[in-house]
Amino acid sequence: MKFFVQMRVDRTVNPGEPDLITEVLQVVREVIADCRAAGVPSVIENLIYPIPGEAPVDQSAKAEQIIGAAALLNDLGPDLLKLEYPGSPAACRRLASTLTVPWAVLSAGVAFDEFTNVLRVSCDDGGASGFITGRAIWKDTVGMDRPGRQAYLADEGKRRLEGCLQAIDGRARPYTEIS
Repeated sequence: MKFFVQMRVDRTVNPGEPDLITEVLQVVREVIADCRAAGVPSVIENLIYPIPGEAPVDQSAKAEQIIGAAALLNDLGPDLLKLEYPGSPAACRRLASTLTVPWAVLSAGVAFDEFTNVLRVSCDDGGASGFITGRAIWKDTVGMDRPGRQAYLADEGKRRLEGCLQAIDGRARPYTEIS
């Protein structure tokens, strides 16, 4: 089961406000326990979000946010983490050194050619076990009618999925190697 959260480890808790990090971690802990009890794998996805009024975050700060949140979620022992690309080979290596559970990279809606490069770097430098993609495959179908969408996905969508598979072939770390 995939469970989506949005957690910012750098978010400050002001007096009278809830500690959102603690709350998110408790909910994720419960989801993982429920999945184990039901015999279902847990996939935890975290996305970094902008805080209202915050200036745009530079890539190195975003990498810190991705890695920091991944470390906290990793400690809960999910079966798989679905994470954003942390932005560079060096950040991928830092992420890999932090994790003890397998991870898959998400597409985050980037252009397809950019995503295949992200896949290579995430696997080569970050030890990613693969990808879970959506928009990199289908985002161009938004606004198409049903026959157009079906034709696009049968042709271009299939080509893109095959391109993703080629990008990780021989690179992705088997999730069974990670303990």
